[in-house]
Amino acid sequence: MTTATQTTNERAEILAEIEYHEAQILELKARLPRRTLSLWCFVLARPRSRVWVYAATRGEANQLVQARLAAEYGESFTLAGDAEEFTDPFEAARSSKSGNLVKALTPNQRQQFIADFRADNIEPDKKAKAVPQIWVDIRDWEWTHRRTDQS
Repeated sequence: MTTATQTTNERAEILAEIEYHEAQILELKARLPRRTLSLWCFVLARPRSRVWVYAATRGEANQLVQARLAAEYGESFTLAGDAEEFTDPFEAARSSKSGNLVKALTPNQRQQFIADFRADNIEPDKKAKAVPQIWVDIRDWEWTHRRTDQS
């Protein structure tokens, strides 16, 4: 039969062990590399617009934008300078002047971005009053996509 003192001591030991392991988990999560790549915003001088690309490096972003623009415009486009890199998707969504950032990506990039972003971030509660713009963009695209698939 255990005494109250033994039970209290055992409980304290278990709680200390839990606290230790929770600290270890937080440390590991902090060291975990992000899956989310960079978002790149290219400004076009002709036609006047912005193009968003999801890529790991500036070189890859340049290749992707050139291929995308060649497919969409042929040779009738002009880039206006270097792309702006956004390593923070929250900032990219706030900076997007073209509306929904997620819709501005190609279907393959969009799918990869959403998967990577969800792997790195916890989605806020759907009833939350203040939801970051990037989550609004993702939810809007998914809602529209579900409706389109159902019709």
